[in-house]
Amino acid sequence: MNKKLLVLAIVPVLVVMSGALAFSAFSGSITTDVNASAGYISFNQHAYLYNYTQDNTQMTVNGVQLTAGPMSSDFSPMSLGWAGLDSQSGNTTTQTVTLGNMAPGNWATFEFTVTNNGSVGFMLSSATATGTITSGLSDTSASSWSSFTSDMTGTGYVYMVSSIPSGSIDNGGTASYFVVVGLASGSGNSYQESSFSLSVVITVTSDA
Repeated sequence: MNKKLLVLAIVPVLVVMSGALAFSAFSGSITTDVNASAGYISFNQHAYLYNYTQDNTQMTVNGVQLTAGPMSSDFSPMSLGWAGLDSQSGNTTTQTVTLGNMAPGNWATFEFTVTNNGSVGFMLSSATATGTITSGLSDTSASSWSSFTSDMTGTGYVYMVSSIPSGSIDNGGTASYFVVVGLASGSGNSYQESSFSLSVVITVTSDA
């Protein structure tokens, strides 16, 4: 076989191999619904990327690539915007953040701060989280930070919602809750072609 024919014979094999090596990183979304028990309760919510760690990849949040290294000591919480100022429908405020390009061992913490912008005091009384995943992975709901870090050494998608602050929130006051999501370090390649969706419902009740 002459040299030209040999080159043509090799090229298709290289194309097939490059396709086999391609993969899709793990990604998904967190949607929070803050529901008031009465229409006279007024509030809004501010979302932040609080901290994160990433290895062998650069994650994205709301489409923005994160450039800091794992748990960078000089990272300041990154604002992801407000919800409720213009988009409040009835007595429910909905906010969604997206997280992309995750690899095994990656995780991110989001802070959601609820502000009382009305005249009636209220309390955050409960939080219900529901996680779903498209295919290929298990999902684990961690009950504490220590459980989360332990579960992150296993396989699958792990999430945790912090406890809700107790006490009344008066006009201008705030209360924060945290949501952590991660892809366990032992997930191997099972996360490919898979994505997650986490829904968190917060109930707001009057303190009167």
